[in-house]
Amino acid sequence: AQNNAPPQCFIYALPHHMDHISNKFMAKHSTGSYLNSTVSGTMTGFITDRLIMNDSNYIDDLNVMRTMSFHPFGLEDKPPILSNDKIELIRRVARREITEANIMDESNLDSMYFSGKVLAKYSWILYTTYFILRDLELTSMLLPMVQNALNRFISNTQIIPLNYDMSWKGVISSTNEPMKDFGNSFYNDHHFHYGYFVMTGAIIAKVEQAMTGQSQWLQQLRNKDWIECLIRDYNNPSLNDPWFPQFRSFDWFNGHSWAKGLFESGDGKDQESTSEDVMSIYAVKLWSEVTKNQNLATIAILQLTILKDTVNHYFLYNDSNTTEPRQFIANRCSGILFENKIHHTTYFGNNLEYIQMIHAIPLLPISAFIRSPVFVKQEWDQMLSKIVDNVNDGWKSIIMLNVALCDPVRSYLFFSNPQFNKAYLDGGQSLTWSLVYSSSLLLLQEGR
Repeated sequence: AQNNAPPQCFIYALPHHMDHISNKFMAKHSTGSYLNSTVSGTMTGFITDRLIMNDSNYIDDLNVMRTMSFHPFGLEDKPPILSNDKIELIRRVARREITEANIMDESNLDSMYFSGKVLAKYSWILYTTYFILRDLELTSMLLPMVQNALNRFISNTQIIPLNYDMSWKGVISSTNEPMKDFGNSFYNDHHFHYGYFVMTGAIIAKVEQAMTGQSQWLQQLRNKDWIECLIRDYNNPSLNDPWFPQFRSFDWFNGHSWAKGLFESGDGKDQESTSEDVMSIYAVKLWSEVTKNQNLATIAILQLTILKDTVNHYFLYNDSNTTEPRQFIANRCSGILFENKIHHTTYFGNNLEYIQMIHAIPLLPISAFIRSPVFVKQEWDQMLSKIVDNVNDGWKSIIMLNVALCDPVRSYLFFSNPQFNKAYLDGGQSLTWSLVYSSSLLLLQEGR
């Protein structure tokens, strides 16, 4: 370097970088060199010590993410106002699901992942009882049930308690079996596992704040500290935290998280569930809202905005995708994306519903920001519509709630059917939330 200028490097930018690269920067630093990456399309070469993005190219998505909150997408920062007949149906279903619930037993599992899904399922019913139904009786019934079930984990008395690991500085399952709970003790899938707990805590605090003006649960320091300990484990924003690394899961260059943990892999790190990656950051955004942590909110907003780009470049493929090879596009999704290969499968089976819908679960307000109606319709028309009649387990309802993003009428009719079969519900999905979600998108489609 001359005249104390920073050293210059040869950097290859990925396609999602090029969507937002500054034209002035590109003209000054581009080499005119291109290189095919292993799994992320054609890269563009620059001689520079940094990549400069044009914020104006992100502005619309950033503005959407600033207002994105707990409420269904597209209805601003307020809950939808549904028709009386829909409200009464949702009320009946919610009352039944709450009355039949035994959240303490249902969440008492030897898996942080599956326990977290159960808690998140009931937390979205809790959201519904207060913000959609305005039913204080049901809210008052369900709130302590969710709090008590979450308290088992905060007090670390679950079947497999958590330990702090001094080697890699993180919170891990206290099991000697490497593959137990999807490899949690080897840091596998931490953002998937812990995101559900962060989201549950955020909804508890949000409901209490709305009911009373403050959250007594949040004011108990151990509750707040426990949730933020999980955030620090997988998405710690601080470079100066001596107990956790900065951004363990999220890769800022690639623009998404990796789920591999410490396991050896000849094909590098990988991730098979973009939707749970998004969920984990969305949970941080919700938590930042209830804790009024603007710095954390700003980071989560930027991460989610970047994820919209990267997921649709490298994981979800509509007909206009020019990043991945044409022969991959017909698969509509990557399946498992490694650093060295893309494999249209999952770690738990080759069924098409697994491969496609692991990138959709769970369906949340943020889902419509990531999964465009165009993509969802193409995936439905070309793939899912052909298999859905033969899917008779929990994946069926995931498919049909995903359909709400492009055809909310079809989705709502499925979930509002008086003969609806509960066997179609995934363990982390309630009929209550399915009705709220599909009817809210139906309301949006009607322009009301």
